Amino acid sequence: MIKSKLATLLNGRTTNRSSGSKNQTFPVFHFEPSPYVERAVFVATPHRGSYVAGNVLGKIGSALVSVPKAVAKGTRRITRGLFRAGDKPNLEAHSTAVDDMAPGSAFLEALYASPIAEGVAFHSIIAVADPEVPLEEADDGVVQYVSAHLPGTSSEVLVASDHSCQGNARTVAEIRRILHEHLSARPRTQAAPEGAGAER
Repeated sequence: MIKSKLATLLNGRTTNRSSGSKNQTFPVFHFEPSPYVERAVFVATPHRGSYVAGNVLGKIGSALVSVPKAVAKGTRRITRGLFRAGDKPNLEAHSTAVDDMAPGSAFLEALYASPIAEGVAFHSIIAVADPEVPLEEADDGVVQYVSAHLPGTSSEVLVASDHSCQGNARTVAEIRRILHEHLSARPRTQAAPEGAGAER
């Protein structure tokens, strides 16, 4: 039910809720692209979730997480606005960050369905623990390649590393390349006139 409600909100359609609840849910589930973002780099990003979050270890971690009272109260208020009269949602059940990272979670499915803004270039750097393993079976110990792979990227680079690949030389070199590419694609500003800004 929550998954269908999220999809409805993300598609811009309205549900049977009051104008007050609409004002509460709109800023939560609707996003406007920032005009300042022109390029994005995803590093070992689990777009479709992490299998660790869905296994026994993840379930134990989720059970140890408690929800702050303010968050729980806000969740109840928003949830009541999303459901129709007669529906009986379980307002005591809250997903944790661990739950949301499990493959197939409503949160990830809704997020994955949200398109990247037009005009924003994006790149993927994906860690693969064993480069000899076929890509459809490869992973970095936390995230599978099929989860980190994102169609439509401007570039995709595989790094022989575990999940914590941020300090890997290949990762650093690729981010540096992307930054240079971004700078070269931006229009050059005109040079300041000679003497401008000089101390008097």
